[in-house]
Parts: sequence; C-alpha cells; structure tokens
Amino acid sequence: MSLHRRVERFESGIKADTGPQRFRVFALKYLTADEGKQFLAEVNIINVTQLADANTLVVSDDPEKLVKAANLLNLVDSKRNMSSKNLCPPMNRPNYQKRRHRR
Repeated sequence: MSLHRRVERFESGIKADTGPQRFRVFALKYLTADEGKQFLAEVNIINVTQLADANTLVVSDDPEKLVKAANLLNLVDSKRNMSSKNLCPPMNRPNYQKRRHRR
C-alpha cells in the first residue's frame, strides 16, 4: 500500500467534530518511529501514529502543536544523539542565573 493511500486511510479516521485539527506526515531519517514518538510524548504531543512498514509518523493535532512537532523532529532527527536534557531550556537547570551573569 502506498504512503499516499495510508495517509488517506488515516485521514478518513479523524473525526470531523474534534475542532481545527490537522495532520502531518513525518518521514524520519535517523530516528526510529518509536524514538520519535517518545520525543513527542515528552512535550505532550500524543496523537501520533506510526505507519506500518515505514519509518514514518503521522501526527494529528491543532496547527500550533504540529509546528512544535515539526521543529522538534527537525532537531532530533539528525546524526547527532539527542536527549530531552539537551533540549531542556537552560533556565530549568540548577545555577543558571549565577552562570548567566558571570563574564
């Protein structure tokens, strides 16, 4: 079954009364689909489906969260190993304020 057909089948399963939800397909290069789903779950994006026989994720959510998912997957789907600790804002790290003002 082609990728286009799979997306059509997925789209037909989305309820029309759920509001302004959209979907986007992400073909992953370096991450596995499970790793991609895990990264998205860490930032509270949980409407994620893995297409069978492909290293591809379909994310359905409101447009704002789709932009967030796209940005995150663009960052982590690379040859470099990433973890959520690397992506954590520095202000959440201990002693951030002290180090920030030192010169």
